[in-house]
Amino acid sequence: MHDEIEKLKYHVKLLSDCLPIDDESYARLAIARDWGPKDFDRAHDIFERYDKQLRDGAKLNGSALEHDLREAFIIGYQEVKGIVITFWHGGQWQEVCRQYAEQNKCMEFHGILGP
Repeated sequence: MHDEIEKLKYHVKLLSDCLPIDDESYARLAIARDWGPKDFDRAHDIFERYDKQLRDGAKLNGSALEHDLREAFIIGYQEVKGIVITFWHGGQWQEVCRQYAEQNKCMEFHGILGP
């Protein structure tokens, strides 16, 4: 059974390599980070909390958002950027993503911030 699971993981990895390199889709995120539905739920819960703060008139605390994501998923800054970009391209948490990108300007956020 273990060998079969390892084969399936390998096949999925090969299929993910066929996705366009610039594709910031949920599929790419799930495969690259080995995420399942519960991981997406956890990420959405974090973004939802910050979205609610923005709706309540607060300014985004980008450092806290980054800390929450890094702690929840045991990831680094680069992975946080990937999550933000994926959610932006997915049309979710747009204001949270935009404000985070504004606070952490870098080349990867060009698609969010524009030229």
